[in-house]
Parts: sequence; C-alpha cells; structure tokens
Amino acid sequence: MGFNLAKCNFCGICLERCHYSEFTKEECAEELKKLIKGEPTRITKECITCYACNEYCPTGANPSDLILRRMEEQGFEVPPTFHHIIQISDALDHCPTRVIWGEAGKPIVHTCTFHDLIPHYYEGPLLQGVTFIYGGDFASRLYWEHIAKGSVFKEWLPKKVENVASVVGGREVVLMHDDCYAAFTTKAMDWGVSVPFIPVHHAEYCLNFLKANKSRIKKLNLKVAYQLPCASNYTPWQNEWIDEVIELIGCKRVRRKYDRDNKLCCGTMVAQRQGKETAMEVKKANIEDAKAAGADVFVLQCPLCALNLREVAYAAGMKPYMLAQLCNLALGWDFSGPGAGLGDDREQIKVPTKIVSGEARELKDL
Repeated sequence: MGFNLAKCNFCGICLERCHYSEFTKEECAEELKKLIKGEPTRITKECITCYACNEYCPTGANPSDLILRRMEEQGFEVPPTFHHIIQISDALDHCPTRVIWGEAGKPIVHTCTFHDLIPHYYEGPLLQGVTFIYGGDFASRLYWEHIAKGSVFKEWLPKKVENVASVVGGREVVLMHDDCYAAFTTKAMDWGVSVPFIPVHHAEYCLNFLKANKSRIKKLNLKVAYQLPCASNYTPWQNEWIDEVIELIGCKRVRRKYDRDNKLCCGTMVAQRQGKETAMEVKKANIEDAKAAGADVFVLQCPLCALNLREVAYAAGMKPYMLAQLCNLALGWDFSGPGAGLGDDREQIKVPTKIVSGEARELKDL
C-alpha cells in the first residue's frame, strides 16, 4: 500500500528518468532518504505530480506515493497558477449527477465529469444504446493528488464507489476517464476499498467490441501517435489493449521516444508548476517527436489531454482523435472533422464552473 520501503533499493532510477527535474542517481538516493525521514527535499518543490516515477521504479516501491504524501504533510504551498485548478477541481466535484438510461442489456458507461467537454465523443456505434452515468457523485477525485491533497481523494473514494454501486450493482462499468479507472482498480486495492462492480477500461471495451464486430471493421491504414495520460502510470497494462485495438482497425502505433513508460505530460501540470513557457517546450517536444515518427493521426484518451494537445497536433499536420472516435471511424461512423472536439465545436466547449450541492442526489432517468 503506497510507498513500500522494503522494495526500495535506492537505485536512483525513479528520479533520474524524470522529464521535469534533473537528478543524478546519487542525488536521487539522497532525496529518497530525506523523503523517508520527512525532511524538506527539492523534489517536493519541483514534482509536477504525474506519477511517472512509480512506473519507472524497477522494484515496485511506488516513490510517487511517498513524494505526494510528503508534499501534503509539509504544507505544499499552492502557487498562484494552481488557484484556477483548485477552483475547477472543486467545481467538477460538485457537477450535477446524471443517469441517462440506455437499452436493456447494453453496457453502463461512466464518463466522470466530462460528458459534455468533447463534442461527438460519446456518439457512434461503440456507445449506441448504452447507459451513461456521470457527475460529481460518481467522479473519483483522483485529480486532487495533482494539488498534493491526496487525503481528499482517499477520504471520498469509498463514498464514490458506493454511489456508483448504488446504480450499477455488481455489473461491469466502462470507465472513460483514466483517473477513475486507476482509482477504482489500483488505488482502491492499495487502500483496501472494496469495489463491488467490475471496472472496465475503455480501451479494453473498445477491443472487445471490435472483436465482436470484426466483419464491420474497415481498415484505416493510418500511422498513430498515442498520448497516454498521467493516470495510466498506475495502470500500465492498458498498453496491451491499446496495441491490439490499433492493430484491429488496420493502423500502426509508431515507435517514438515519448511513448509508453517514457511518455510526456500533456502540459497541464507542467504549466502549473514550471510555467507556460516550459509547458510549451514539453508540448513541442511531444508533437515534434510524433511527427518525426511519421504519424498521420494523434490519438488521445483523456479529455484534458485533448484540450491541451489537439490544436498543436493539428497544426503539425496530424488529425487529433479520441481513441473511441478512431474506432468508430473504422466501424463506418460517418463523422467529418479532425476529431477530439476540434473545429467549429470549440465554441460549445465549457468547463463547469457553477458550484452546486455536493450531497448525493436522487438519480432519475432523464
């Protein structure tokens, strides 16, 4: 559960590989010793909270969990650039809860608090007739770890699990946001939170749907650059599903530097901790890397990553798509535009800002 001191051998790989701070292996070993003792460290001031060092760690010691805990314990001073992130996080926590009932026997799809953020994301053959659940009562709150307030997330997780279970019982739930998938799988297990329903990552759902509908697939013959979100560092096994999905629809995931366990942040958290100029440098490196690898399309799976990277990807000559949108195209979906909500729909996109009661509301069929 969390950081495992017994597994840490102070090898220094976790911080040496960090894209956003510079440490030698020797400096990293000293940082870890200070973190274990609860002493002030440089990494707690520089960490962008992307969780990547957990995946870098060769022994499974989970150093990111230790860094985040120390940041909160030591009274992490929220910089001015973080204030709007806190406001948005609070607003998302209190988004009105909705259940849109679909056809009997069709899947239940959990869209966190981003149901209306990316136009046309939840359309097409993949999600036809499904039941959608979304809103603050169902959102996991994992994003509070990004502002070194993991205790908020941990405190609320059992209630969020209970809220989802009150609607779905023990059925499968397709999770469209990686934060929620990581929360209801890895983090729930870490903290001993029982999850009565079956969490299904949306890439796994796409894969199973495609396998069941192979005769409908029209090969797209595209080279794909893939953007994994930060929460995927908690669930790296999803790469197997993603690879198989891309192969089934007749595409190729290009080999590039900034992918899989060496992925870059979309820029959101870099901007908050290290400024917009540094964030733009990270975005540029990411997009140029994808373009140099020969990608035709830039595929995203996190709505916030889409907001950050879709325009720069398109400007570089790569059409942006959400993973589900790309699968829908292969299934014959008649969809025009570059995807990921880019284009004329941009004016329709709104981040929720109205705060409403956070208490559980009666769930009704809309």
